[in-house]
Amino acid sequence: MDDYKTKAVDVEVIVHEVIDLYYIKCKSEKIRIEKEIEDAHFLVSSNMLKQALSNLLDNAIQYAVEDTVIRVKGQNRKDHYVLCVEGKGQKIPLEAKTKLFERFYRIDPSRNRESGGSGLGLSIVKKLVED
Repeated sequence: MDDYKTKAVDVEVIVHEVIDLYYIKCKSEKIRIEKEIEDAHFLVSSNMLKQALSNLLDNAIQYAVEDTVIRVKGQNRKDHYVLCVEGKGQKIPLEAKTKLFERFYRIDPSRNRESGGSGLGLSIVKKLVED
């Protein structure tokens, strides 16, 4: 379990590494990723942070409209750090918002075959953040 060992990490370095993983996919879909990361170093499992951010970016890209910008933002707050992924995509119905982080939940179940996903991405993010 050394892969998930907590250590001091530079958030900007982690964000940059994850964004680089999506460069080709974004280029082919005419999507741009921008980052606005405030300097932060804290104790966290870099692999867990990478996995959570990767799942969020993957969803943002998968549901983004063409020719859009996805922003990864990181801000220092009083007693915590907020990392978020923002983009323009399909609207999420109000009744679905409370279910987004449930295992296997999909707003549109017919997209399962198209995307190849299992519906676990956001529930994994929730689990990683809560741990």
